[in-house]
Amino acid sequence: MTRKQGTAPDPRIYAEAVNDFRDLQADNEELREALRQALSPGLHTRRAPRFPTYKARTGAFRRHFVIPDTQVKPGVSVDHLGWAAKYITDHSEPGDVVVHLGDHWDMHSLSTYDKGKRGFEGRRVKLDVDAGNAAFHLLADPLAELPLERHFLFGNHENRIERTLEFEPWLDGVFGLDMLDTCGWTRHGFLDVLSLDGVFYSHYFYNPKTSKPWAGMAATILKNVGNSFVQGHRQGLDGAIQPLPNGRRMRGIVAGSFYSHVEGYIGPQGQSHWRGMLMLTEVADGDFNIVEISLDFLRRRYGRRR
Repeated sequence: MTRKQGTAPDPRIYAEAVNDFRDLQADNEELREALRQALSPGLHTRRAPRFPTYKARTGAFRRHFVIPDTQVKPGVSVDHLGWAAKYITDHSEPGDVVVHLGDHWDMHSLSTYDKGKRGFEGRRVKLDVDAGNAAFHLLADPLAELPLERHFLFGNHENRIERTLEFEPWLDGVFGLDMLDTCGWTRHGFLDVLSLDGVFYSHYFYNPKTSKPWAGMAATILKNVGNSFVQGHRQGLDGAIQPLPNGRRMRGIVAGSFYSHVEGYIGPQGQSHWRGMLMLTEVADGDFNIVEISLDFLRRRYGRRR
């Protein structure tokens, strides 16, 4: 029953094939129609391709603008904080969220790691506080009139103030976190967990048995946290996705660097890590999409504006 492509079938062949079906007790209209379409190129219709089923996400979604660790100290450039404010202004809608992951005030005057070293000379608490306050206003002031939800998570660098008070209690009342001006943003204590639209935020997540930060890649932290999360603390950018049987996804993000200066403690080979902010879109039930906004992009987009 072979024939050349594009030629009409011989009616005698068609009749013989139908008789063959009858001989096999296959006398039904469905089989005859299948045979007719196979032998008749003009009537043959190609079956539509089958794709995996996709359930469209519906509902009200918010954007989350994430500001990783800024580590402000006297003498460093903070222009990028103004650029971040412009990006948020250009892309936000009423009800969106801004989350700063902490370590804005570097507080290197209270660093026990550097104490006694040559580089420690000349550091002052007041200079650290004033530099951080001025820089935070660069970010916060342009957003003050926008209908956004704003959160600041204290990091381990701000916690140097609390740690100092534990050993120097006589400073209590004249020295504390109230010196840090977060411009009316909702403040969250060091390692408190903020839950927004099913996403957990904290400066970092830790093993409750050891009080140490979870080690490893974002995928490992996601497994240990057991929920979509975003944290700072660690330089660079790392992410993980865990599909769930119900069609949702858990996502984990580690993003801990939004500054342009050199951090000497990580050495010359550690300066090439990713630096920037993030925009999470369609955030709901812990699922979201991620937009990376690098420091270089912000510089090109807003750095030359006057």
